[in-house]
Amino acid sequence: MKKTMQVLGQLLLCSSLIFLCENVQSQLDISVSSTPVLCNGDLSEVTISVSGGTAPYSGIGTVSSSDITLIITGVIDGPLSGGVPKAVELYALSDIDDLSQYGLGSANNGGGTDGQEFTFPSVSVNQGEYIYVSSNSSGVAGFTNFFGFAPDYNTFALSINGDDAIELFKNGIAVDVFGNINIDGSGQAWEYLDGWAYRNNGVAPTTAFNASNWSYSGPNALDGSDSNSSTSSPFPLATFQTGQTGTQFLPQGDNHVIISDANGLSESIIVSIGGPDALSLDASFADILCFGETTDVVVSATGGVPPYQGAFSPLQSSLIITGAIDGPLSGGVPKAVEIYVIEDVADLSIYGLGSANNGGGTDGQEFTFPSGSANAGDYIYISSPSSGVSGFTNFFGFAPNYSSAALSINGDDAVELFKNGSAVDVFGDINVDGSGQAWDYLDGWAYRNTGSLPNGGNFVVGDWSFSGTNALDGSSSNSTTGSPMPIGTFTTSPTEGVYADLGAGSYDFLVVDANGCSETISVVINEPDALVVDGSDGIVYYGYDPESCTTLSANASGGTGSYIFDWSNGASSSDNIVCPQSSEVYSVSVTDANGCTASDEVKVCSVDVRCKAGNSNNYKVEMCHNGNTICINANAVQAHLNIGDVLGACGEIDAVCGDDYNTAMALFPVELRFNVYPNPSSGTFKLEVENVQLDSQVSFKVVNVLGQLVYSGTTRGFSEITLGDVNPGNYLVFVEGADAPEMMTIK
Repeated sequence: MKKTMQVLGQLLLCSSLIFLCENVQSQLDISVSSTPVLCNGDLSEVTISVSGGTAPYSGIGTVSSSDITLIITGVIDGPLSGGVPKAVELYALSDIDDLSQYGLGSANNGGGTDGQEFTFPSVSVNQGEYIYVSSNSSGVAGFTNFFGFAPDYNTFALSINGDDAIELFKNGIAVDVFGNINIDGSGQAWEYLDGWAYRNNGVAPTTAFNASNWSYSGPNALDGSDSNSSTSSPFPLATFQTGQTGTQFLPQGDNHVIISDANGLSESIIVSIGGPDALSLDASFADILCFGETTDVVVSATGGVPPYQGAFSPLQSSLIITGAIDGPLSGGVPKAVEIYVIEDVADLSIYGLGSANNGGGTDGQEFTFPSGSANAGDYIYISSPSSGVSGFTNFFGFAPNYSSAALSINGDDAVELFKNGSAVDVFGDINVDGSGQAWDYLDGWAYRNTGSLPNGGNFVVGDWSFSGTNALDGSSSNSTTGSPMPIGTFTTSPTEGVYADLGAGSYDFLVVDANGCSETISVVINEPDALVVDGSDGIVYYGYDPESCTTLSANASGGTGSYIFDWSNGASSSDNIVCPQSSEVYSVSVTDANGCTASDEVKVCSVDVRCKAGNSNNYKVEMCHNGNTICINANAVQAHLNIGDVLGACGEIDAVCGDDYNTAMALFPVELRFNVYPNPSSGTFKLEVENVQLDSQVSFKVVNVLGQLVYSGTTRGFSEITLGDVNPGNYLVFVEGADAPEMMTIK
């Protein structure tokens, strides 16, 4: 009769009569160690050590890179005729779905790599399988005769001698090697002439060959042997083991790992890998409403391991006041402050302290730290001098770092921290006596709440905790008092960094946590186009009603949304009709939907064209006609304008308006018209050009029908021309600025 017993997953057959169990195996003893995960998403290097059972073990991983799943375990240069078998043994460290990603090559006589010369076929291989590759032709028969079984594959690349190196390739890249590919093995420690080399258990694949990682038969050890089984130094076929210690790279969380030995005894273990949350960034900022303005970008971080650096480095100060004490010992000592170092400080001498006593306001910097460095996380203690130093030492059990008369404070005094002479942090209100205030620390202490940042000189009582006044009375040491000052407990981990006054553009903010993990956030700040307003200057003629007013136009562009116009004369549209009796400057302001503004000034030149003729008291209109100033009735003005006369006395527009006149006239271009008479003529004719501007001239020319120039000249508006001795016929008169020439006939 037989019965079954289960021992740790192994089914063992035992005799029920004498209870002798065969193949009873010991328990698998497994230990696990892991490296910490510093950055979320990284892998932990987990070392799994196994003893007990029967090696080799599976599931523990290997000491190799996790993506190298095949390894060279042995090479042989045999004793049979022709030096066969010439072969390599390989071992599958884990299941391989496609063996064709691997291949072999030999490096002969130290000549360096020849690259991949043999590629395995596309087949799958199970973990723990051995693969044998021999030289081809007689090498296959020699392998079979010597070992008693045929090789799996053969290739000319394995036509090796005992001084040749072997390379294993994956995807064309060398991942393992036996021998030094650049050195002939003859006489080297790794020579295997008429012998073999075998990899030591647990040695990982590597391209940096180390002869001590292998065992050797010695040269000529196989001489005279006809089989592996009959030689005195047999090749240790299929004995490689990955070792009792393996490495896996596991992610954060619970990882289920099954370890099995050679006989199927197995253990299931859970490997829990901790680590930080993912470092995450957020950026916030107000939109830029008007072109050229700036905004503040606040970059905040969560996850990872504080404290953060990068976007959070622009602190006002790398030091911060974290505690103040007015002690209970004789003389009211210790009188001191605690300073915390937020970030490394290369030169402490840029910082200093001062006390503001009894609400009397700042006394400025009274103590300057000596030149020296301080590391982030350090605490610095400064006490009052003389008995204050010994009082501090007696009360706290250690001496202060520095002493200064500036720290001869009472519980109603404020303390300022300076950087380069400017206050960057403060405890208490420097302008208020602390007696009876919430921050009064008479015979007591005040301590800053964790997470606070330097306040720039603006005290916030809510950032502090207090013992209450007289809380230390009767105490001889901080360790024995009922309300001890929590020295050395403040920490700060700023989670926000503020970048002020950034204009439009693209910005990348990099944040690095305490473990060196980094994250980047990109911010694009947009802005509207610039709001622009452009107004047109003008000219009016006071005294001639049709030209006594002008329409000023303001053109707005850019900005955002609709525009609101505001003229200095009260008009509220883009067009503004004005009738000034004297020259005047008008301003126009434009406001867009975001409240952005732009303005321009518009000049209007007013020319007084009123005149009186004779004894009449009635105003007429002054004009310039052919260089002469005339005074005419208003109803005759248009006719004179039609022939090129100008409103106002001759030269008056330039005198009154100057350059503004040219600008204004450019807004009202006038087409030139001309007349030739008599036509036909005998060669003498009159040329009259209308709308020629005052003090201006226009060019003209006369050509014959062949296009040949007959006459050219200039006119101010009226000229009498004699062509001289010309043949009768048709001629063309061209005037600069006129649309077309006029035909003229000479008799």
